[in-house]
Amino acid sequence: MKIFVDTSAFIRHFYGLDDAITLLNFAVNENEAVIAHNVIEETFFKLLYLT
Repeated sequence: MKIFVDTSAFIRHFYGLDDAITLLNFAVNENEAVIAHNVIEETFFKLLYLT
């Protein structure tokens, strides 16, 4: 099963939670993610500067 990670949905549902990083790490490490190309950078900067 592949998980598509869309930037806006990812930020909206997981912003500011440790679960965001856990989910992203799992999906990427298990090769189960199809990620919009800017989702990792956007998530990193939002978590870094806005929490």
